[in-house]
Amino acid sequence: MPARESAYRPSLVSGSLLRFIALEYKEVMADTTWLQAVQFLGNRDKALRKKQDDQVLYDLINRVTDLDARFEYAYIFGAISLSVLSDEINLSNALLQKGIKNNIRNWNIPFLLAFNHFYHLQDYSKAAYYINLASRIEGSPPYFPFLAARFYAKGGDPQTAILFLKGVYLSTKDEKMREKIAERIAEIEKNLDLGKERGNN
Repeated sequence: MPARESAYRPSLVSGSLLRFIALEYKEVMADTTWLQAVQFLGNRDKALRKKQDDQVLYDLINRVTDLDARFEYAYIFGAISLSVLSDEINLSNALLQKGIKNNIRNWNIPFLLAFNHFYHLQDYSKAAYYINLASRIEGSPPYFPFLAARFYAKGGDPQTAILFLKGVYLSTKDEKMREKIAERIAEIEKNLDLGKERGNN
């Protein structure tokens, strides 16, 4: 029998209407919408994934952050889901830029923007810019300035890609996403090993 697509489809109400309805309960409404987003992502069948599903996920996370602009992990979860699981880089970047606009002082947000520009868009100068931005936020890893220097010097160097992906792995608590990121790391490492073997022959 063919796989059945999940019937779960969250209701989508605009962020401004939700803020009006929620009044002083905005954070409660944000938590409820957040649970809808997590449930929606969990119910998506990889084989039946559709482009419009990515828009639904983006809209849900966008509503969460409309209701609670300080909900840091919503930006991170949404951005990684859209870039690592779906390759929807523009939607991922839109959430991260919203986090920066809302003055979220979490180094993961500019770091993930740097990742998207480096890994998906091959724009190494912008990747370096966002890594430098992340490096100025308290708590960021001490190797960030070194990573930015590598962008300027080596561009798409695969060793840099591995460093970046390991950072993204540590940025998420979601096991599905961690599994996907680990697969990408293993794939790059395998290609590196194959390249070394060819070079030795």
